[in-house]
This record gives sequence, C-alpha cells and structure tokens, in this order.
Amino acid sequence: MFEFVFFGDFAPDQIIAGWEKSTHSLPRGLRSSIQSAWNKVARKRGRSLFDGPMCRLESWTKEGTRLYLKFSRTSYKWFWGTNLTRSELPETQLANGLGLSAVLESADGHLVFGRRNAKVAYHPNRIHPFAGSATDKDVFAEMRRELAEELALTGADIADIRCIGMAKDQTIRQPELVFLVRSTLKLAQIKGRMDHAEHRAIWSMRNTPAAIERASSNKKLTPIAVAALGLRAVYRSESQRRRDLGRAIGKAERLLPGKPVASGPDPRWQAMLTIGGFIPWHPEPIWQFVLRWGKHPQADLRSAIGVVLLEHLLADHFNLLFPRVRQAALASRRFTDTLRRCYWIGEAAWPSSADALDRLAGVRRDRFRPRRPAVPQPN
Repeated sequence: MFEFVFFGDFAPDQIIAGWEKSTHSLPRGLRSSIQSAWNKVARKRGRSLFDGPMCRLESWTKEGTRLYLKFSRTSYKWFWGTNLTRSELPETQLANGLGLSAVLESADGHLVFGRRNAKVAYHPNRIHPFAGSATDKDVFAEMRRELAEELALTGADIADIRCIGMAKDQTIRQPELVFLVRSTLKLAQIKGRMDHAEHRAIWSMRNTPAAIERASSNKKLTPIAVAALGLRAVYRSESQRRRDLGRAIGKAERLLPGKPVASGPDPRWQAMLTIGGFIPWHPEPIWQFVLRWGKHPQADLRSAIGVVLLEHLLADHFNLLFPRVRQAALASRRFTDTLRRCYWIGEAAWPSSADALDRLAGVRRDRFRPRRPAVPQPN
C-alpha cells in the first residue's frame, strides 16, 4: 500500500532545502522503551546495526517550478523505533526520515531495480528501487551517493537526474522522494556493478507503458517500487510537456468564447480541463490564459476559468500568483466575479492566504485543510 504525495519534475536548482527546529516529539516513556529495545538488538547484531544520521522531513511545498523542503535532524535509531516498528504512532512521534529512490533507466531501454536480500530491515526478498535515506539536505547529491554505493555509478555514468515526485509507503509511513535517473550504461554493464550488501540480484523490465502497467500488479514489488513506476508512467520531459500545453491552449483558444451547450459535455470546459493538468509544472502560460478570458462578459465562461483553472493555480502557486490576481481583480469587476467562483484549497486555504482572498473577493469561503507550508505565507 502506498500513496502519491505529489508529482513533479525538478532539476537540482529547483529544489530548495533547509533546516528548521524539529517537531519530533516522543513521550519520555516511549523514548526510554525505544532506547532499551535498541540496546538489546545492538548487542545481538553488533556492528551490523548502525545509528546513522537521517533527515526528518518537517514540511514541503511547491511554488511554481520550485520545491521547498524543510528538514530537522534525526537518526536511524529513532526511525527504527517508530516508523519501522511502531508505524501506528501519531505523525509527530514518527521519525519520518526521508527516503530516496531511483527509477533507473539503462541506455538500452530497461528500468532497473534490485532484488533485496533476506538481511535488510524491511521488505526482505522483494523488488525495490536502488535507494537509501537522506543524511544531508542536498537530496540530489545524496541520491548520487546511494547510486555510487550500491551500483558504483560515477558522474559519467549518469546522463540526467530529475526528481519526479514523492510517495509514501503506508506500511511504515515513510516519505520517499523518487528520482528518474538516466544512465549511459547498458543493462549488462549495470548488472556487473551491483554491490551485494543489500541486494542479491538485479531485476529489470522494458521501459514501455505496457510493461510498466503489467509490473505494477507484481506482488513481489515493494509499495515504493510500484509508486515509482506510477510516477514514471505520468512523467514527461519538460520539452514534451511544453509542446503539449501549447497545443492544449491553442485548441481552447479556437473554441472560445463560444456558447454554453444545452446538454452534454461542453467542449470548452473539456479543453480547459486538459490545460488544468499542466498547472503543477507550467503556471505562467496558464495564468496568461486565465487573465485574458477571466474578464470576458460571458458568465459561463468565467465559471469555467474560475473553477477549472484559477482555483487550482492558487492552490498550487499562491505566493507566485496572488499579487497578480489582486491587481487583476482590482482592475476588473468581471475578474473579481471569476475569483468569487473559486474555493480556497491547497496553499490558498492557509489562514493568511484565505483571509487575503476573502477580502479581495468580498466573500468568505470554507477552509479546506491543506498541508503545512515550508515557506512563509503572505500577510
């Protein structure tokens, strides 16, 4: 069992990570219990049990094309004593050390995973991405370090690396950043590089949509392996997405302003739903589309712009776009009306954000509880 936390496409300069005070809180009795259990297991396992440093994920947020991460420091002992052995604990009591997993693509068209050995701490003998845990805030450097340790991959062996999203293994409730890593090596070369400390074999599959769909039902795959395949299935390159968005906007422009249909799906709304699928990655061209049509005299068209596009632009990119929304609303009563057709969700639902929108729109909306932000919200 897993859940997708978010989808994305982030280069190294698009992830901004920093440290903050830890919110990890363990009752004294539980802390003592974990320490005692750890000491007992450590005496039995000796050097094979190491209390290494980990980064606790405190919060995350996406703004435009950037991902903001906030970390505090924890260690494997507390991750072992909470996520791995007591995952039913409240969120504030989980160590939540951030995991890092690679969807590794070989130069000859294979997706490459490892078959874990029987000695690993969780999901033994199952198929899992080559992965590890973040020990420092530079998550791209940490992912490269893990690939160097497990597959002896050097910088020359990696053609490209992107962060394509985050998922959570619901068994242990650990957040996991997933990276798409394109290698210059062929499958046979990668097989010869594998370290056997955690894996006993390479497992691979063809990098095709049909193969990904078949593999997703393979019960030998760990939850994060299935999630990683899902993230790879929806990922498209930056250039391909821009071309697809341009075509989607062009199609919508040819249909607008148009007229509401008497019955059945409205092709104008359908065209805007297609555009809305690009909001997480490309807010700027979509905002220009919204600004143009959000002031149109036709109320039904303004409803589509507000409900399908503007509402979700504010949900994903509030700090980026609110100053522009404010300027447009103050200059146009019709654009204010478009704003009133939205609900405040995501980033727009944080109290300071929602209050600012309430004042601007002249209405009060219910707050849909969002995630805790990792960057300051506007006053």
